[in-house]
Amino acid sequence: MKKKMYRKLSCIVLSAVISISLLSGCSSQKEEGAVSNESTSQTAAGSETASEAETSEEAFVHDSNLNEPGEVGEGLPTICKETVSITIGLPQSPNVEDYDTNKQTLWLEKVGNYDIAFKLYPSEEFSTQINLAAAAGGGDLPDILLVNGQSDSVVNSWGAAGIIIPLNDYYENSAYYLPEAIERTGVDYYSQITAPDGNMYYVPVYNQSLTNEYGAKMWMYKPWLDKLGLDVPTTPEELREVLRAFTQEDPNGNGQADEIGLISRHSTDLLWFENLMSSFQYIPLSDDVSGWWDVNDGKVSAAFATDGYREGLKYLRSLFDEGLIDPLSFTNDLSQTQALLTQADTVIGTYVANSMSDIPASDPHRTEYVGVAPLIAEDGTQYTPWAPSAAIPGGVITKNCENPEAAFRLLDYLVSEKMSIWTRWGEEGTDWVVPEEGTESMFAQMGYPAVIQDILPWGSLQNSHWYQAGPYIRQYSIALGLAWNGDETNASYLISTIQDEYTDKHPEEVISKLIYTEEEEGIVTPIFTSMATYVKEMIANFCTNNNGMDINDDTVWQQYLDQLESIGLSQAQEIVQTVYDRMNG
Repeated sequence: MKKKMYRKLSCIVLSAVISISLLSGCSSQKEEGAVSNESTSQTAAGSETASEAETSEEAFVHDSNLNEPGEVGEGLPTICKETVSITIGLPQSPNVEDYDTNKQTLWLEKVGNYDIAFKLYPSEEFSTQINLAAAAGGGDLPDILLVNGQSDSVVNSWGAAGIIIPLNDYYENSAYYLPEAIERTGVDYYSQITAPDGNMYYVPVYNQSLTNEYGAKMWMYKPWLDKLGLDVPTTPEELREVLRAFTQEDPNGNGQADEIGLISRHSTDLLWFENLMSSFQYIPLSDDVSGWWDVNDGKVSAAFATDGYREGLKYLRSLFDEGLIDPLSFTNDLSQTQALLTQADTVIGTYVANSMSDIPASDPHRTEYVGVAPLIAEDGTQYTPWAPSAAIPGGVITKNCENPEAAFRLLDYLVSEKMSIWTRWGEEGTDWVVPEEGTESMFAQMGYPAVIQDILPWGSLQNSHWYQAGPYIRQYSIALGLAWNGDETNASYLISTIQDEYTDKHPEEVISKLIYTEEEEGIVTPIFTSMATYVKEMIANFCTNNNGMDINDDTVWQQYLDQLESIGLSQAQEIVQTVYDRMNG
């Protein structure tokens, strides 16, 4: 028996940028075939809604060839009364066989009454070709561009150049599924897609992914804990004692001192550092130091220039001094780390990563590591690095489009729950099915019911969907509602065993997204680049006492702060504060 899947979430919608918390929503049934979002959802306070967005002083006039905004689907009125031709430009995907005959295209043409043609660009040259076209006036651009992967600053620059059009009026008067997505996700994301000039130039991609938001997880080798009679640590000092036992008591039993207490492979986001530091100074999950900004009572500060940060460095220095953390964490790549993780005699006691997927599924060691909850600080706080999901560019309408409202209605339909699933999993009933009654989801232990049983393999050549090109909006319950086949080596399943211990462990106020003006970006970019290089270099120096950089020496610490200032910390912080204030009223 099929489950009734489509339900409408009714919950308090607050700002999408700060004071973000995860709340349970209350729901009412909407229609057959949608995904329930009764579980945790992200909310925030103070965001500007579409009805409050700046609009033209002239009254908006709907395209007379369009039916009123509303439900789209089989047996319902089409979007367009008479067929409208639309050209869509996007990077060519090697995983899509033929866009013209693709099942997603044919469905959109059927229920929208569109005649869709495609202009394909080489994927590696897409940005370059669009920028060249913009420089030439944009006369040969198609009606719609699918711009996944482009930054807000790039898209906003196209808007400032006049090659794409503002969509404010259409958000206000023509959107149906975009405001509905606010209810599904529990987040008013409009402030996240509003350019500094007040315009909304794109229809977004917004994918709530709980597992990615909390990517700095600690994993510990359970057989060693059991052999040594140790509990999973809950505080920084308990972690120290466990790491000592791992490195000093030969838990792998081979008679060699080859055990590594803690290690992580080198990456731009320093997951191990962010994880351990958060017991002393909260650091947001970010792929760069330029994202390490905290906010308290609306005031922005650099997380890497506080007393708490220094205390965290002192703690880490002590672990390195005892040989409890491997210095290779600063340099080793995936292949080097996998060689250590897959040795017959286990040598790694603790690993920091989103999951244990760096160990192949065929290796039994993968399931022998257990998740460790975020460590509890001396003051009782329990934080983990967090990167809240944010809306990013998905689709824009160019100045050449003769039917802009019809184009917007197509983009609006793409963010519907049905199409947001279709563009990833394909056609319901063929490429994926509603799970049978009693089927467990991957995250059933967190309360998420199974809503999708996938059939079509991801990553192969297919002709069912656009391979996530263009706008889509998915709430947490979709990805967390994938059916589980009982495979305990599945990386997502392993994450589910510890995810609940990480969810919502962060300060109330965070910065999820900052949208700079072109002038602001021109100032902060070189500062951020220099600052990131310097901060990462000093992390290594402070942790290992390299080059005489003793974190316990007040003079050395002051020299570090002075160098940050000379790079431009105060100027960058002032601009970040300005952007933060602008986006949060």
